Amino acid sequence: MLKLMIVDDEAVIRMGMRYSIPWEELGIQVAAEACNGLDACDKAIRIQPDIVLTDIKMPIMDGISFIRHVKDRLPYTHFVLLSGYS
Repeated sequence: MLKLMIVDDEAVIRMGMRYSIPWEELGIQVAAEACNGLDACDKAIRIQPDIVLTDIKMPIMDGISFIRHVKDRLPYTHFVLLSGYS
């Protein structure tokens, strides 16, 4: 089963992503959530997710900085960037 990590500063968005998609039926386990890029760094290194869904604009550390910070340590992780901005 693939491991998924959801990173977004808005709890309602994280919950929506977690519960509106039947992840288990797709062979994916939601292994972790984080509310900003800094929080996500430690969790991602620890759980080694296969897929990360991350917001771009977040406080403390944005999604792009988060990816730059961990991509060398997570070479097989796929990152999907989400944005509500035009």
